Amino acid sequence: MYEDKSVLMHKNMFDRMKSSIDQGFYLEGLFCAYAAIEGRLEVICGLLDCPCNKFIGKKIRKEIKISHRIACLTKLYKKHAVCLDNGCKLTNKEWNYLNSWIKKRNIYVHGLYKCADQYQTRMNEVKELAEEGERLAKLLYNEVKRLRRRRDANSCLFQYCGERCKSKSCILSDFIYEPGKTQGQGPSSSGLRPKVNVFNRKWIFHPYDDDPFPSIPHGHSEDNRFVLNVETGEVIERATGAIQGKATKKELKELKNAKGYREIEQKCMEYHRNKVAKIN
Repeated sequence: MYEDKSVLMHKNMFDRMKSSIDQGFYLEGLFCAYAAIEGRLEVICGLLDCPCNKFIGKKIRKEIKISHRIACLTKLYKKHAVCLDNGCKLTNKEWNYLNSWIKKRNIYVHGLYKCADQYQTRMNEVKELAEEGERLAKLLYNEVKRLRRRRDANSCLFQYCGERCKSKSCILSDFIYEPGKTQGQGPSSSGLRPKVNVFNRKWIFHPYDDDPFPSIPHGHSEDNRFVLNVETGEVIERATGAIQGKATKKELKELKNAKGYREIEQKCMEYHRNKVAKIN
């Protein structure tokens, strides 16, 4: 059901984008293109196991600009051949072009009505920006499809791509990581692995996971593709936010009675209480 609605939503968005450009409503077309590009960049970050994905938390998420993600992904695609092979069309040239497109879009959208002498010239350029935005959006959508096909063929393929973002040089490191703490970003991090199956999967729980979504604590699947909400039982795909199913009450009860779970739960609660106290 969710996938059907998602397909219809994206199809409608591209139809609206094309229709707007064809009918001369270039600002609307530009707006649709920008929204599509921003959303796909976030999904690509999730598929490559970067920390700046959908589940980073609302407060930190507001600090992340689209230029941050482009800078991060440009470096990632340069350094990891696994991202570039098997039909990838996002070359270094395209990443640089995307970055310049974003900058131009910001200049024209925010300055379109500030100078009457240049209004018509700028409107012509907005048309070109909208048409190029449509092309770039399609390019990113195709890249998401390619990455998903590769991930489905080998669930561990991109597991360590996001490790580059955990270095001190990461543009988001000040927002995400605290020195000296083990962060629960994936199966490579230390954590509790209860021996019970929930939704036919084994789960990992990290005591110092910075992300409060979708619950405190929450589980990461061993292939790092899904997170488990221990309150509602919802199993959520990390890359897309889609709910894949729901654990039973019996499974959740067995999980919470598993050896070591209550200790992890207490540590998580205390860790997040201390974070809130520091912010306040």
